[in-house]
Amino acid sequence: MPRSAVPLDPERETRLTAAAATAFTEVGYELASLNHIISEAGLAKSSFYHYFPDKQRLHDHVVLTLRTRLGRGLRLPDIEDLDAGTYWQAVATLLFDLEATMAKDPQTRLLVGMFHHRLAARGPTGQLTRLRAEVAAWTARAVEAGVRLGVLRRDIPVSLLADVALGILRALTDPEPYEKADLPWSEVANRLLRDALTQAREP
Repeated sequence: MPRSAVPLDPERETRLTAAAATAFTEVGYELASLNHIISEAGLAKSSFYHYFPDKQRLHDHVVLTLRTRLGRGLRLPDIEDLDAGTYWQAVATLLFDLEATMAKDPQTRLLVGMFHHRLAARGPTGQLTRLRAEVAAWTARAVEAGVRLGVLRRDIPVSLLADVALGILRALTDPEPYEKADLPWSEVANRLLRDALTQAREP
């Protein structure tokens, strides 16, 4: 927890979040230099330690802050309410929301980058590790529902389907290259997911 009840002012927090998330993504949590992060954020050490006792607390703060901001823009479907007719529309809506939120609040892209960088987490009890576990569990439930509803392929294990889905999204971590393409990022992601997770039809 921060050492003071007075929060960082928005401008300082934005700079610190950007510097920290960038460092954690580029070199991983262990190698990220706290001194470098503080310097990049334009803070004095005394100012930083007024709010955070160490790098661990900063890391969790960054993850929780960006997660909250990203989550505000997502309409997460209730998996149990989906049927064969609404399943893929719910997926498309979620992907569209993700793209729109990152466009509206570009700093949330930093969380996506951290999420997919293997060394960005600070350990098994850190907030990023928890987020990864929650996303993996939700994805597995969504895939199980799709198989049960008959909209996803049944010829490979559910666990592998879930890994494929997360792998596709990992490959498309940065939506920027698709912003000037013929198709928006959310549609590219949706098509790739459907092609990979749906049983191929016989010619």
